[in-house]
Amino acid sequence: MSATDARRRPAATLMSGPVGGVAGAAALTRRGDEVLDVLTLDIGGTSADAAIIDKGDPVTRTVGHVDRWPVMVPMVDIEAIGAGGGSIARVDEFGGLSVGPESAGAEPGPVSYGRGGTEPTVTDANLVLGRINPDNFLGGDLRLDVEGARDAIERSIAKPYGMSCEEAAEGVITVVNSNMVRFLREAVIGRGYDPRDFSLLAYGGAGPLHSCELAAALDLKQVLVPVHPGTFSAFGILTADARYDLDKMVMGIEVTGADLDRLFSELEADGCSRLEGEGLGSGRIDSIRTAELRYVGQDHPLAVELPDSAASADGSDPLDVAVELFHREHERLYGFKRDDTPVELFRLQVSVIGRTATLGGAASSPRPPRRTTEAKAHATRRVYCEGSEREAGIHARRELTAGDRVAGPAVIEEDGSTTYVPPGWAMTVLEDATLHLASPGNDTDDR
Repeated sequence: MSATDARRRPAATLMSGPVGGVAGAAALTRRGDEVLDVLTLDIGGTSADAAIIDKGDPVTRTVGHVDRWPVMVPMVDIEAIGAGGGSIARVDEFGGLSVGPESAGAEPGPVSYGRGGTEPTVTDANLVLGRINPDNFLGGDLRLDVEGARDAIERSIAKPYGMSCEEAAEGVITVVNSNMVRFLREAVIGRGYDPRDFSLLAYGGAGPLHSCELAAALDLKQVLVPVHPGTFSAFGILTADARYDLDKMVMGIEVTGADLDRLFSELEADGCSRLEGEGLGSGRIDSIRTAELRYVGQDHPLAVELPDSAASADGSDPLDVAVELFHREHERLYGFKRDDTPVELFRLQVSVIGRTATLGGAASSPRPPRRTTEAKAHATRRVYCEGSEREAGIHARRELTAGDRVAGPAVIEEDGSTTYVPPGWAMTVLEDATLHLASPGNDTDDR
């Protein structure tokens, strides 16, 4: 939106930071012949944020929550869990290992930051396991204290359980991954989707560190890591479309199919006028028509996307189309529909979108490379995984080119993030520089 509109509707700017990455993911998936269905995962220091990209557009909702407050404006449907690099690991009062939702934050941060933190965190565990390079964190701007991290994990977790420091660190990663798997499964299945139909797009400082293990647990098709994952949300904000969401309540009003088409057209005209008035309507403009319906006596409505007037010019009554789509959506979400109960219209919404054209070549949609060659590691490092130490190849992402292939265990390092390739996984650099990761059980031709 424009600054003028943001001043009029400040509530519409809530969650703008996390939405940036989702906007970038949507732009990434729309620029090819095949549009991917994507589950986005943004893991930072304090939280893991997830959203769904369905056929190129983020799944949205009409009512969200910030803390305990309902926010009744259209927004991208993002779920968050307290699981990130700063999440604190501790043995609880019942003797169980818990990770998060408490976080060490940026100050004092993980013990390995050397800023006064005393409780072990997920970042400390990844460091002890060898997945993070202590000399190349943030491109070498922050040198991590490995011994401090080991001491904290040894004192707080390893000794109470009578295990080695590495075993305790792997336990921390197992627990936080389990928390995120449960969270992601609920986020996807709870919206009526099958996780196996999705690719995982991982970004944020810690997203690529955990992505493969999460994808394996959810049986996802593949993992994609975009260029500069640590700043991908900022990149996404630059790609965000100009958008107006306009609605009209029709609950209790007798509406015919002709009325429905007319009301949608009026809302579209209003939205286009607002885009043009803000100087945002010079490019391609798309319109999404949404109707909220419910069974008579039902509390919460369901939103269904309707075809525009041109797409419904086959003679079908728009109201009949809306009701049929509602029945299908209700059955998809809840497993049943009620043909014996009347359906009523609740609200109409139109999203008028001025598409941007800011994506460059390096950000175009993921495509398979023309060639595949084994990339040579510039170094090796011992990483602890699956209960034992293994030799892992270390690669600088800036030195990899399209077609390069890396077999796990391996670590791909860059300034803002680190990608961990577990044993049995393979990473290939696609033509747009996206990293594609797959396990042997997944067919890489599905890209």
